[in-house]
Amino acid sequence: MVTFEMLSGMQGFLGGSYDHQSYKLKVEHQLRANKWGYLNIIAEAGMVSGQVPYPLLHTPEANPLLLNDNHAFNLMNYLEFASDEHASLQLEHHFEGLLFNRIPLIRRLKLREFVLGKVFYGGLRNENANGPYLLGSWQSALDRPYTEVGFGIENILKIARVDFIWRLDHLGDDLVLPFIIKPSFYLRF
Repeated sequence: MVTFEMLSGMQGFLGGSYDHQSYKLKVEHQLRANKWGYLNIIAEAGMVSGQVPYPLLHTPEANPLLLNDNHAFNLMNYLEFASDEHASLQLEHHFEGLLFNRIPLIRRLKLREFVLGKVFYGGLRNENANGPYLLGSWQSALDRPYTEVGFGIENILKIARVDFIWRLDHLGDDLVLPFIIKPSFYLRF
């Protein structure tokens, strides 16, 4: 699935305070690998043009809550990073029991294993980094990519999965967790 999104703001039109445009291209695809399972791919790139304050910049989807969100960065805090140019890649490979089916007692439970990796990179152009609008004190621009990796077990009682996720960089803040275990629940028919 391919999605293209374009937003535009015009100063003075319907009370608009800033001239800016926002563009985002997102591609989601599932790649089957026969007996090796399947790979879910989500790639996104975008930009915000114009000089704007931080609420109009791009902030990646973060999820510091207890439950897992497959499309978000699960160890990133809300509004932790802001950028006017960004790219992200999320990979999740489901082995569909390739390993667990070889263990006799586990095979009966029909558990499934998966691995995941998520990367976000973005930057601020000079007009937004050094302009009149400052980032919030809790925010920063990225100087290197933000990365999460992990593995998990799914098909637990047919309704749950558990992710074990590590944050690999940007660990300097006291409010940052380097590792978390996140459950999620789903119904599939």
